[in-house]
Amino acid sequence: LPSRGGTEGDPAYRLTEPVDNGTFLLEVASGETGPNVLRVQALDAAGRPLEGVQQVTVFPEMIGHEMGTASAAILTSATSDGRGFRAETNAFEMFGTWSLTVTATGPAVERTATFQVQIAPTRPQLVLFAGIPLGILAAALLTLLLMWRRMAAAAPVPTVEGTPTL
Repeated sequence: LPSRGGTEGDPAYRLTEPVDNGTFLLEVASGETGPNVLRVQALDAAGRPLEGVQQVTVFPEMIGHEMGTASAAILTSATSDGRGFRAETNAFEMFGTWSLTVTATGPAVERTATFQVQIAPTRPQLVLFAGIPLGILAAALLTLLLMWRRMAAAAPVPTVEGTPTL
């Protein structure tokens, strides 16, 4: 569950993962669906920025959903203070558990770590049928009702011979 606030200065998640004589630090600003900011630092064993890293890419994947990751890669940009990489993203459109695979690359370096975060709905949502929001279900039911009424109106009314029809 989110550990703190939910802003870039006070991120909901501040996670670390050891990798090859160093550490990845991942900050997820908001623990809710919608726009978010990710900050990543690749650090050496002494806690300094890992030399040679030119690009950090985050591959988000919602656990339990076969949505794939190839088209959802989040490219980051180096921060102005030189202490890491940052990206603004709308990747977290659905609430649930997300796996974030972070890859730092450069001419002589490649490091990868995987993190998990729990993303909550932005506002309370009533969810039915494996995650379908109530608004979508209501629209679908209304459409079916209107189709049924049109079909009923177009159907001939059965009559019995000798009985007046209304």
